[in-house]
Amino acid sequence: MLRECTVRAGTDVARALDVGCNVGGLSYALSEWVGDQVVGVDISPRAVDVAKAVARNRGGTFHVAEQGPFTREVRIRLNRAASRADLAYEVRDAERLRGFAIGFDAVVLSNVLDRVNDPTAYLGQFLDSADVLRSGGLLMVACPWSWEPRFSHPDAWLGSAGGQGPQRPRPEGDPQVRLRARRGGGPAWCAPAEPA
Repeated sequence: MLRECTVRAGTDVARALDVGCNVGGLSYALSEWVGDQVVGVDISPRAVDVAKAVARNRGGTFHVAEQGPFTREVRIRLNRAASRADLAYEVRDAERLRGFAIGFDAVVLSNVLDRVNDPTAYLGQFLDSADVLRSGGLLMVACPWSWEPRFSHPDAWLGSAGGQGPQRPRPEGDPQVRLRARRGGGPAWCAPAEPA
């Protein structure tokens, strides 16, 4: 979907950031069409180590914790592409992304928005500085909207969980409103429809 959006927007993506990359599957897929570099970041050092090993070896076998002491073996085999963007993986907290030397043309948030302490402030980091998302860059949010109090207080949740949670009016300074405005009012990112 991101690639289709870049074509429609006429945006060339030389650098992409995959936030919440886990073991790097999406980062690897992005590297097949992104021009120069894909950076995957995750808060889990183990996930980043696996992502690096899988990319280096074009696959691998590792164990995933299921429950308690039980694990499941997972085998990954990656396609070989004729050319591919450089891949880099870093352990980094999604709530503290600033500090990259150059901003990214595209940023993908995979299952991250509903796992941060303050989703509104989190989205704000993409507006406040071009060292994460460059001006005119694309932001894609993939979120199951499975809000949980252990990650953020219900008052901070965006939208609602099936009509169960608070509905907050969105003031003009809210990052959701500003993101749409910064991108010319188009669908810079998607959220569930508000109840009528």
